[in-house]
Amino acid sequence: MRSSLDLTTAAATKGDLVRTLDVYGWVRPRQESMTEVRAPVTGIVKEILTTPGVTLMAGDPIVTLQSREILEWQQTILIEGNRRKKLEDTKALLEAEGRAKMVELLGGLRVDAAEKKRISTELDLIEKAGTGSVAQREVNKIRGELESARASLQAKETLAEAYGLSANFIAKVKAGEADIRTQNGDLPPDYRRQLREVEFNIQSSLTEEKVAVTNLQSLGFEEDRLSRLREGDPDAVVNTITLRAESPFLVTDLLMKRQSSLNLGDPILAGVDYSEVLIDAEIPEVEIDQTLSRASDTVPIRIPALDNRVFEAKVLFFDTTVHSGDRKAHLVLSLENTEDQA
Repeated sequence: MRSSLDLTTAAATKGDLVRTLDVYGWVRPRQESMTEVRAPVTGIVKEILTTPGVTLMAGDPIVTLQSREILEWQQTILIEGNRRKKLEDTKALLEAEGRAKMVELLGGLRVDAAEKKRISTELDLIEKAGTGSVAQREVNKIRGELESARASLQAKETLAEAYGLSANFIAKVKAGEADIRTQNGDLPPDYRRQLREVEFNIQSSLTEEKVAVTNLQSLGFEEDRLSRLREGDPDAVVNTITLRAESPFLVTDLLMKRQSSLNLGDPILAGVDYSEVLIDAEIPEVEIDQTLSRASDTVPIRIPALDNRVFEAKVLFFDTTVHSGDRKAHLVLSLENTEDQA
């Protein structure tokens, strides 16, 4: 969109120009301000919420799309939330069972230590009482029981060490000086392996949900609905989403119709951001030196088409090469286009 506004400079009342210039030019949008809104997902256009010529502000609705992808992302959030609840229950159960196994081991360790001590004491008493034939048979029997108790105790000690219990703690358990309900070791290896697998699955589930949430948030999905989905509310599921403007721009053309099927990247509308515009101006040859001698990078310009209002425009480019036909040079200015001057 290109239109002549008969631009002229204003008097240098702010001291930023040495001389007042006469400038005539054109207003145009910056090249990077030309934009197209494209479909972020595949879907069907259910409702068009704007028209050409409308200036949209950030957050204003553009179109409503019906999309299978947003349904799948919402489904992922619900499924992964339920999956994690089951995994957390499994984790708690494994931890409880593992602790029970550990307490069972420590209890057996204490019992075996006490049994070994009892048998050893009994053997000492019998040996001191005499060694008759009957007594010798009894001694041999008790010695066998003592060896069995030692083997059982040693096996449990080895298992406790494999579970990660310190030798000092094991000694206290055997002596009855430690509370076996608060063991300082790890859980049994099999339970540790299962718990690591559960933790991995929980993290994997969180990642799946995070990707789905990020995808929906990038489309402007309602945060309230996202919260409800994360809480497991199936009534929060919707099959449409309203696309909104990310920044202010003027709608110049609609590139789809109602009920149009859109693929990812298909154009929806074209627009122009006029928040900052460029002014192409022509400077007469005799005024080039005056323009070059300005004291700052801004030029006050008066625009007759806007009731002779004065604006500060920034000099971006000045080509002092004089055109052979009209003997003028090319000047490019940048002007912020506020709401009250649009």
